[in-house]
Amino acid sequence: MLSAWLIFLAMIFDALDGFAARILNAASMHGLQMDSLSDMVTFGLAPATIAAIMTHSLHPPTFWLNTAVYLLCAIYVGCAALRLATYNVHALLEKKSSDKFTGLPSPGAAAGICSVVIVWSKFETRLQPLAMWLPVYAAMLGLLMVSPIPYPHFAKWLLSVRRNPRRFA
Repeated sequence: MLSAWLIFLAMIFDALDGFAARILNAASMHGLQMDSLSDMVTFGLAPATIAAIMTHSLHPPTFWLNTAVYLLCAIYVGCAALRLATYNVHALLEKKSSDKFTGLPSPGAAAGICSVVIVWSKFETRLQPLAMWLPVYAAMLGLLMVSPIPYPHFAKWLLSVRRNPRRFA
């Protein structure tokens, strides 16, 4: 649960570092690459590790369970890497920023996994059978990261809400 909360804290700092770089006019290609690398560890590798450890701690590991868990978590990690690489390529090619993302952003996918872990920690006994499905959920979130589905840019939407009361409602 502590790891999940730390990932949520990292989401706040991830938003703040980009905001600070734009405000201070310190955005660079090096910064973009370093941000994606840290996102890969924080929102790609860490949630997959949490899912694998939680599943193994609640269910006795067998060869087939280990294989399935590692395969499903590897799908999540691979999709996170592909999502971040694709985002970097689009950032290099497009001069203006968009109001939409193509594919679920990696912090959103990590939030999905971490939310389940936090809820599970509050209701341990009743949700223990669901821990077996956490790697499946992670793999599905991974596939959503590389899907062509458009997602709104939450930060831009949030900033535009103040000027649009109807949208806020």
